[in-house]
Amino acid sequence: MSFLKDPSSITIGKTFNCSSLCGADISLPISIKTDSRNVKEGDIFIALKGSRVDGHNFIGDAVHRGARGIILRDEEVPKYLAISRDQDVSLFGVPSPEHAIVEAAVKYLVCLPSLKKIIAVTGSVGKTTTKDVIGAVLRGKYKAHISREIITLFWVVR
Repeated sequence: MSFLKDPSSITIGKTFNCSSLCGADISLPISIKTDSRNVKEGDIFIALKGSRVDGHNFIGDAVHRGARGIILRDEEVPKYLAISRDQDVSLFGVPSPEHAIVEAAVKYLVCLPSLKKIIAVTGSVGKTTTKDVIGAVLRGKYKAHISREIITLFWVVR
């Protein structure tokens, strides 16, 4: 069965292939945030580790702002069991949140037959401007969706 064929079965746990779950699984659609400062009541926060900042350090902030669930690295789950229990927040353990978010996006995108092409912009400087210029050009001739924000992910392909 396709990922989107039975919407009632789409949950955070299944979408992100969670290896551990503390609390209730949460049905989609729901807003998933990568920046704790943008979390609103009922959102899911995914703790991504970057080259300078580790999202796991901001789990408390995300919960304080109203996160209903946290997607985090498996080995970090024990540190947050008290928050899960005391704040009624679900913890979704995954081997790598960075890979889990990409795998979830791929799982979702392959179910959209009308989606013809995806353009990805990479680099260390100028992604937002480049995305906006490409979007303006494409919207002049095609029906195009341009993301509102840039999500920077990094992983090594071996």
